[in-house]
Amino acid sequence: MKRRVAILTLVLLPALVAVVGFAADSGLLSFNEPRGAMPRVEGSEPSTGGFSSKNVEYEGFFRFPGADQLGQPVPGNPEILTATGANIRGDFLYLTSWKNISICDISKPLKPELEDTIPIGFKFENENVATNGDILLFSESLPGDALHVYDVSDKTNIREISTVEGAGDHTTTCIMDCKWAYGWDGSITDLRDPKNPKLMTQDWHKITGLNEDGAHDVDECKPGFLVTSPISDSFQILDVREPLKPKVVARGRHPQPDDFLFHSGTWPRAGQDKFVMMQGEKNFRTQCDKRQGPVMSYNKVEGTNRFALKDRYRVENGTYVDGAPAINVLGCSAHWFEVHPI
Repeated sequence: MKRRVAILTLVLLPALVAVVGFAADSGLLSFNEPRGAMPRVEGSEPSTGGFSSKNVEYEGFFRFPGADQLGQPVPGNPEILTATGANIRGDFLYLTSWKNISICDISKPLKPELEDTIPIGFKFENENVATNGDILLFSESLPGDALHVYDVSDKTNIREISTVEGAGDHTTTCIMDCKWAYGWDGSITDLRDPKNPKLMTQDWHKITGLNEDGAHDVDECKPGFLVTSPISDSFQILDVREPLKPKVVARGRHPQPDDFLFHSGTWPRAGQDKFVMMQGEKNFRTQCDKRQGPVMSYNKVEGTNRFALKDRYRVENGTYVDGAPAINVLGCSAHWFEVHPI
């Protein structure tokens, strides 16, 4: 039976502060306070975009079409463009939400232009936008249970071309240039013919030995190799060059399986970096504490197929003026993140 776990994926301010502004000698975040809190930033000051440190400069705000200056729908424009997840491919930004799918041209980053948007009704939630620039996947876990495949090769004409019933996992990730897809419930979908995709009978959770809690997400760090983000089990590095026969090539132990889940992870620079980066999720906690989901770095234990926790980083509450809010509505987990590309 498919697991139904509704995980609210808000990217809260502390999560943003935890990522922005760190140097990266290895192409990664640097962790200058082992297991510590967010460093206080001297000279934080208000700007048009809110409080920020001096190394962050406010440039502008992309107001979604159909919204007023506060982001509220303008009368007569009920189909306001909204976003739950996003993916950048080349000069285009692909957005999905609970009500529409949109593509923006961001070749001029400070002047994004909407290419197309289509209403889809209410579909939850597709926070991980899977696309290769030609097709885009929308994973509907509620109210239906289906994987929707869209043709996005013409950025001005988004079209749904197929639907895979029973593959509506909370997250679904393209692998092997979107020839296949892995879902969080263990589903494997054959997308080699995107107009006629097939849900396979194999379950990648069972094949790789994940515990019954399963995984929230997978990330293709390089073609045919995945980093998994289990709910309570060790993360895995998988060889999926044969998608129906995934092989575990390495693991990294979950440090606090009773407190937070692995939400997302990656191995930067196509698996050539010295660290695997993981992030945790713990919602519905109004104060930051040691149970919240941190940003974590793992390094390979020489001579083994095991990754060991090197360091972790958590933010803490503050006064707003110092760059950290005093209280959080739902929590202060890291959720999604991007590493420096060099």
